[in-house]
Amino acid sequence: MKQAYDTMEAAYNRVFTRCGFNYIEVEADSGAIGGSGSAEFMAVTEFGEDILLYCPACHYGGNQEKASAHYPGYPEEAFADLVKLPTPNIRTVQELEEFTGIPASKMAKTIVMAADGKPVIVTMRGDLEISEIKLANLLGAKEVVTADAETVQTVTGAPVGFAGPINLYGKTNVRYFFDRSVQGLRNFLCGANEEDIHFINVNPGRDFPRITEYHDLSKAVAGQHCPNCKTSQLVEKRGIELGHIFQLQQVYSEPMDACYASELGKKTPYWMGCYGIGVSRIVQAIVEQHNDERGIIWPWSLTPFHIVVIPVNAEKNGAEAESIYQQLQSDSDLRMLIDDRDLRIGEKLTDAELLGIPLQVLVGRTWEQEHKLEVRFRQAASADARFSVSKPGSLPTATMTIEELEAFCRELNERDN
Repeated sequence: MKQAYDTMEAAYNRVFTRCGFNYIEVEADSGAIGGSGSAEFMAVTEFGEDILLYCPACHYGGNQEKASAHYPGYPEEAFADLVKLPTPNIRTVQELEEFTGIPASKMAKTIVMAADGKPVIVTMRGDLEISEIKLANLLGAKEVVTADAETVQTVTGAPVGFAGPINLYGKTNVRYFFDRSVQGLRNFLCGANEEDIHFINVNPGRDFPRITEYHDLSKAVAGQHCPNCKTSQLVEKRGIELGHIFQLQQVYSEPMDACYASELGKKTPYWMGCYGIGVSRIVQAIVEQHNDERGIIWPWSLTPFHIVVIPVNAEKNGAEAESIYQQLQSDSDLRMLIDDRDLRIGEKLTDAELLGIPLQVLVGRTWEQEHKLEVRFRQAASADARFSVSKPGSLPTATMTIEELEAFCRELNERDN
């Protein structure tokens, strides 16, 4: 299973590189598919639906629900005296910051969640958000949501916004977890499990039982330290999912009794994998990444048509354009289009640019005078010395014989492969 997974991972990287994507591979949650161990391949775009955390130094990456962060440790502080502070009708972290002047990173907020209908308590740093998916994975739960106000009142003895570990952790039958973000945090602010009251200068081991275990339960955010190299800071990107690969383990084969006989004759459930590429998403993401003010810019490997042959004057050059189109089309590696519409040349060029066809081949004056084609290259950034720009904002253009054009297309194919 792992060997197949590694092989597919390498193949996916080749596929998306050849497609011309700016993409990153990130750790992902397996979600409803199940199993343990999966990766997503995400096209980085301004308007992607997923939030990604990425390390520019070591290239670690994960979607926000899966990504972890490294906490380098908090400064050593002597225990300050515990203070019980009245906080009338102040419930949110932002309100507490404004009221006390204490930053959210110096607070520990306690949240009551419902996992498959049962209450669960989580304490984490005040400036972070809980990852329902991480908590669900820890508990093996199908659904994790924020508990309703009635449940919070029952569990903590106080309304929403005043929960905290003092007189709650170690004194309730409800499962209680601490996020890694509060490990080593000293003299912090937290709720007092009493309406309109918070504590300041709270310390585990003195004010409530010593914490014995910490878990990764918060969403990673930009600016936190990378969990892999532990030195560089994570940056936030947005992405469109192109593909997802899974190590399913035996999550399906065991309940289905789908087995094989091992070398020793032992009945063993299959080790399975699952691999998917979002074909329609590839089209969406390519257009998101490859465009300019003219329209789409198709990469050579994905373009619906490599060349559009355009007669400058349909009446004058139409027959010659058709002949050139047929000759170029005989090369099976090229996907061809001819614009034989009875429209002005400007309209045809605008449409070709909007559609993003890489090469526009004009049959007109240069063909009549020199038996050469005017070739306009839509992928301006890839133009070479054979192409020049006649005026600012225009496409790189070259004059070529049919044989030179075919040779140039072969170069593009080889470059693509």
